[in-house]
Amino acid sequence: MVGLTAAECQNPSKELPKAIKQIFWRILIFYITSLILIGLLVPYSDSHLLRSGNADSMASPFVIAIERAGVSVFPSIMNAVIFVALISVGNSSVYGSSRTLSGLAHEGQAPKILGYIDRNGRPIFSILVASVFGLLCYIVNLKCQATVLEWMLSLSGLSSVLTWGSICLAHIRFRLAWTSQGNSLEDLHTNRLTESGALV
Repeated sequence: MVGLTAAECQNPSKELPKAIKQIFWRILIFYITSLILIGLLVPYSDSHLLRSGNADSMASPFVIAIERAGVSVFPSIMNAVIFVALISVGNSSVYGSSRTLSGLAHEGQAPKILGYIDRNGRPIFSILVASVFGLLCYIVNLKCQATVLEWMLSLSGLSSVLTWGSICLAHIRFRLAWTSQGNSLEDLHTNRLTESGALV
């Protein structure tokens, strides 16, 4: 997502380091802290969790934690927060997929119509295609929804691992190519954990 946004910045060399630092702190605060708190507050054997077999097994771990604390108003507030977060995720997904489709069209790897950009800089047809696929996910109503969801989550998780693995490999290969051409790594934006982070 940062790479897609950086492609549209006026000064990527200035804006990109700021965005990367913000992402680190956001992940640390919002994701890691939330996961630790949920892990401490909700046991894995709770009857309301997804695989418990209970009829009400789709409850959010955040809502379960608040209900276990005995607060009656907060579950509704938490559901509203989760709803807003879902809208944000949907917005990011449409943005990322439409910009990727548009880029593929400009490279000749997707139909040319997906590369059309209107006067306001929006790839209209790419947004439409991304939105249609998103809508199809909600329209499909199968008896084996849980199985389909598990497969989709597994595939998206695997694709994320492959994507990040290829990014790290490309980063390592880029650094090797950069030094083999006689350039210094000091010319690049560096971080103490750059190479070791990519290897891990």
